[in-house]
Amino acid sequence: MCVSFRYCHVVCSRQVSLAPGLSGWSMRYADAQAANERIAEVEGNLDELLSQYKKQLDCKQISFKHIGIKEIYQIEVPVSTSVPKKWTKVSSTKKFHRYYTADVESEVKQLKEARENLETAVKGFKSRVRPSRRAQRSSSQLYGAFDERYKDWLRVIRTIAELDCLLSLSKASASLGEPSCRPEVVEADTAFVDFTELRHPCALVDNFIPNDLALGGEAKNVILLTGPNMAGKSTLLRMTCVAVIMAQLVRLALCDRR
Repeated sequence: MCVSFRYCHVVCSRQVSLAPGLSGWSMRYADAQAANERIAEVEGNLDELLSQYKKQLDCKQISFKHIGIKEIYQIEVPVSTSVPKKWTKVSSTKKFHRYYTADVESEVKQLKEARENLETAVKGFKSRVRPSRRAQRSSSQLYGAFDERYKDWLRVIRTIAELDCLLSLSKASASLGEPSCRPEVVEADTAFVDFTELRHPCALVDNFIPNDLALGGEAKNVILLTGPNMAGKSTLLRMTCVAVIMAQLVRLALCDRR
């Protein structure tokens, strides 16, 4: 925890200025936001037109068909359905004919323009290469500036990851129930473990039978465990290993005393 908060203090107490030209980023963001809003508006208009055509032709099977990235929003109509003469036929299959109307063509043109504007607005963000000083005056590359502070951002990410891990361990420990205890780590000449009423964290049921286990130290160094199938031999092995790992993580262990 101390290390985590120290990193937070180092990062948060410094006045980090990523790069000059922040107004350029804001302008690009505003352009991208405006393009996104325009795209959503045009797509909404196209959906409304589709609903109108379904009512006009009394056919619910009418839909938009996209062919590649250029031939988009073609009105796909079953061959059995008659359409107005003003509709322009662009392609067909055995079951469907595809058309454009003047309204759809107009909206599609606006949609393509809005998508091109969006691509232009975010193009400067897609490079980790730092632009020249002359280019900085006209455009700002957010990724390149972000990369300059790579070490600072890495410390922030590691700090957040550590805090997330500690919070997760805290919540998991609180949900273990009873009996549970904090591990007691002692210095000794030989390694040993001593568990009382040890349980498995993945078998939190009322009828689970806890086990006492002592290995090393004053107890035996080896245990020969025998029994029939489904008697709990593997469970004892696994919950012992899990308890040791939980103790190394300095979190609550599922036992009455350790």
